[in-house]
Amino acid sequence: MKPLLDVLLILDALELEKEGSFAAASAKLFKTPSALSYTVHKLENDLNI
Repeated sequence: MKPLLDVLLILDALELEKEGSFAAASAKLFKTPSALSYTVHKLENDLNI
């Protein structure tokens, strides 16, 4: 059974909100901005927005 939402996706999105930019958040999360963008896209799909 798949969980409703992946907690790690939510944490990444919260870090993005906190930092205010993809570049700053991705540096803090040790991800590329592209990977963070994919994370946000996946979270949006999971939330149907």
